[in-house]
Amino acid sequence: MIRIMLKDEYDRTLRMIEAYKDELKKYPVGSPVIRRHGNNSYMYLTHRDNGKVINKYIGNINSEHVIAIEKDLKRRKYLSDVLAKMEFEKKEIEIYLKAGEKLYGYKKRRSI
Repeated sequence: MIRIMLKDEYDRTLRMIEAYKDELKKYPVGSPVIRRHGNNSYMYLTHRDNGKVINKYIGNINSEHVIAIEKDLKRRKYLSDVLAKMEFEKKEIEIYLKAGEKLYGYKKRRSI
């Protein structure tokens, strides 16, 4: 009974991981950097692409676009944190399932 519950939870976790990965693709990648030119401040997004640092201009920090990007970056950070927890949970469930196979002699019906 517990094994069935663990398998169901494992399958649910896999589906959630894929859903979070798909949603993460919708949000911008990078760390916000504020640069000042004269009396104005501008936001850039900085990230690495194949070892090369990329700086993408976003706009004046007071613009609606920059505010929307900041909101998207916060959402991306939240999703990344949840995804990391889900990956950890997946590994934990795999350990329990493998231990049950060894302890109780369950045969693998399909790979984990």
